Amino acid sequence: MVDGGFVGVFVGADAVEAQQWVDHKATQLAIYKPKRNPNFIEHTDVDFALGDGIGLLIFRDENVAVMCRHRTDARSWAIQLHESITGEAHPPLEPPKLTQKGEVWVPVLGENTIHFSFVGGAPTASPETQFSAPPERMIAWDQWGRTSVTNLETE
Repeated sequence: MVDGGFVGVFVGADAVEAQQWVDHKATQLAIYKPKRNPNFIEHTDVDFALGDGIGLLIFRDENVAVMCRHRTDARSWAIQLHESITGEAHPPLEPPKLTQKGEVWVPVLGENTIHFSFVGGAPTASPETQFSAPPERMIAWDQWGRTSVTNLETE
């Protein structure tokens, strides 16, 4: 939510996936009859843009897609969001692994993991995260909110 409206951001694996998201949003919002917006494309150098810029603007820049709805100025929100897109490449988040050390199971997390969660298992009373019985699933998140899930075999 933003003051006077709301935005949606999608980061796809590639431009095709992001365009599919844009097309889906355009279909969902067909009541607004979003038309191609060449002025926004020219001003921002995005790859694709739809909407009048007042109540609705949807755009795609490479693998990033954005939808802005607003009472009076969707364009300014779209510009702010476009300007905040970084071109930094981040390696994929490593999936969490589980190793056995003696009688306990210990999760091994990638260096970019900032949050870790699990489903099932039997955590020990240790202040370190370890299990006397392994979890069914482990989930890691990075600073960008990307997740990596490891599903473990259970007997």
